Amino acid sequence: MSRDKALFVAEQWAAKGDDGSIVLRADPAHKLPNAVQYRRAEAEACWHAVTAQVLLVIGEDTDFTAAAKSWIDADESAHPFRNELTAVIPGCGHMVHFEQPARLAKAVEEFLAETTAPVV
Repeated sequence: MSRDKALFVAEQWAAKGDDGSIVLRADPAHKLPNAVQYRRAEAEACWHAVTAQVLLVIGEDTDFTAAAKSWIDADESAHPFRNELTAVIPGCGHMVHFEQPARLAKAVEEFLAETTAPVV
């Protein structure tokens, strides 16, 4: 990430405490469980019911890549969506849209060009 982007994120996401410490501007409730329990098997059943083409975008350097390894794998039976294409974007982590916006835009444009039928 470039220095100017890193400074922008730091200024937006952090605040200086009264004691001079730097703390994240985050709602602690964000880390609490949801009011409705998330059940992975139910989510996967919903994802598998999607019939549209889906583009799964993953930053090559993200920690989430290990968890999504089965989705990136060529074994389509492990993918959460039936009609999934995966784009692994190099040179970025979790925040693909922020770290590599041009590469993300190119991946989305290519996906749409391949999957969108012309309007008649």
